[in-house]
Amino acid sequence: MTAVHGGRIFQFAREFAHDVNSVRDFSANINPFGPPPFVVRAIEAALPLVRHYPDPSHEAVKEALSDRLSVPRDRIVCGNGAVEVMELVLRAIAPQRVYILEPAFSEYAALAARCGATVQRLSAAFEPGSQAPPIPVPDGAAAGDVVIVNNPHNPTGTRWTAQQWQGAAALWEARGAYTLFDESLIDFLDDAPQCTALQTEDRAERRIVVRSLTKMYAIPGLRFGYAVAPRAIAARIESNRDPWSVNVLAQAAATVALVEGFGFERGTRERMREERTFVRGSWGAHRAVWLHEPHANFFLARFASPSCAACIVQEAAAQGAMLRECSSFAGLDGAHLRVAIRQHADNAWLWDLVAGLLDARAECR
Repeated sequence: MTAVHGGRIFQFAREFAHDVNSVRDFSANINPFGPPPFVVRAIEAALPLVRHYPDPSHEAVKEALSDRLSVPRDRIVCGNGAVEVMELVLRAIAPQRVYILEPAFSEYAALAARCGATVQRLSAAFEPGSQAPPIPVPDGAAAGDVVIVNNPHNPTGTRWTAQQWQGAAALWEARGAYTLFDESLIDFLDDAPQCTALQTEDRAERRIVVRSLTKMYAIPGLRFGYAVAPRAIAARIESNRDPWSVNVLAQAAATVALVEGFGFERGTRERMREERTFVRGSWGAHRAVWLHEPHANFFLARFASPSCAACIVQEAAAQGAMLRECSSFAGLDGAHLRVAIRQHADNAWLWDLVAGLLDARAECR
């Protein structure tokens, strides 16, 4: 099974004959304000260490995570991005079934297939302009199954508060299923403490939270993700994995980000809040756009037709900008675009392009 992603910047640059350094990438949900200088300095300082194998126990970064999250180190698993961490979790659990709430990140189904699990699809009724819909409860979920909840939700950009998801999770877990919360983008939420499934005490024996530093700290080329899991799952993972998958530069970048990054993260959220206001006042106010309420660093927009969205994608590409067409997401079609929020000049540039096409093209009305 082949997963479809945004951020394919090198392929895009070759296809459209653009300089890769000049491409405006609206297809990948990466912090447009990073990586911050203190992370870059940590990477540079760690460069001499590339002559050595990485620390397979991830001691420094686990200590930083433990202090930051107030969880014991033996519940933390580090990996080469959130996708690797989720695969480590699934392989440790070895579920017969993996339930996926759709539309969903395509890697979930790909991971389940690689781990030999049957994919069970749950459809949620996401509607433009509305809050997150109720989470459907799979009647067949049983002991050893895994239910994946993506919060904030990709690709719609909405989110569930704990009050909204905890009833469904309690039902699954009471039946013996595991709930895997993918919180890779939760650092962008203004109300993250009210949404997270992370527990500082080891009470949820069937709940795993996976997060990423790749998104907030703009280091997708390095990769770093982690899980907070029940001790038994974490121990099972550590006993059967590639010990060197997290390189020395990623460990150094992650460690300093966790220790020094509070102000950077707060500033990012403030600036993202301003840009979401711009998105609501531009995209959300146009008669030819149906906007899903954005809560993170991206948003989902629906247009009158797939041909309208395709026209926007093509014109943006001609001018050196990548957009994420969404027909690969179950439940969506080519009339949907997922747009990463970038710095204001880029956001204003893109809206000027889109608004001009909407007003000029008959298929967009």
